[in-house]
Amino acid sequence: MQTGASFVKVCRYVERNPLTAKAAARAQDYRWGSLWVRSHGTPEQKSMLSPWPTGRPTGWPQRVNAAVTPKERDAYQLSLERSRPFGDDTWTIKTAGELGLGHTIRREGRPTLEKADVEAKY
Repeated sequence: MQTGASFVKVCRYVERNPLTAKAAARAQDYRWGSLWVRSHGTPEQKSMLSPWPTGRPTGWPQRVNAAVTPKERDAYQLSLERSRPFGDDTWTIKTAGELGLGHTIRREGRPTLEKADVEAKY
């Protein structure tokens, strides 16, 4: 995943899993979730969580608990379903090419023939 805003989006996606699964009314109330552990966990539990490369945004629990927009949901799903790098468009295309994942950014299915290609065949 791309650093910066994309990293924060992915962390939000992960930390809101208790809400998505309807396991808690608020993500920070789910005792087995990272959001709860960061606030209430034992030192041993907290040591299992990696530090963030950046600070968490102000009002993080409220941000995690806010509804996911359809656009956000679609971006997560596309990345997960296609094993596509997660980031802005320019970064995603560049990174997919560097990692040999160009197929993850092309449309699924057989490529369509251009009119010139069809005419050349016949």
